[in-house]
Amino acid sequence: MRKFVNDPKQFVPEMLKGIALANPAELRYVPEYNLIMRADAPSDRKVSIVQGSGSGHEPAHVMLVGKGMLDAACPGDVSRRLRWTTCTRSPNY
Repeated sequence: MRKFVNDPKQFVPEMLKGIALANPAELRYVPEYNLIMRADAPSDRKVSIVQGSGSGHEPAHVMLVGKGMLDAACPGDVSRRLRWTTCTRSPNY
C-alpha cells in the first residue's frame, strides 16, 4: 500500500498541525512537545489528563481530546514509544 507523506520524520507534527488548524476553536498545537491540547486548557479547576503513546493508528487518541475526554494527547513517532519526559513536561505548557 502506498501513502502520501511529505517527509516521514514530519508525519506526526504535520498531522497534529492540520488537526489544530481544522479545529481552531477547540484545539491548540504545541510543536515543542508534539502536543495537541484543548484550546481552553490548562485549567486551575481540574487535573489535566494527558495521554501519550506511539503513533501509527491515526487519528487514534489525538481525536479523543475535547470536553469530557482527554485534555491533551502527546503522540510519539510512528511505531515508537513516547519519551516519558515529553509527556510529563507538556502539561506545564
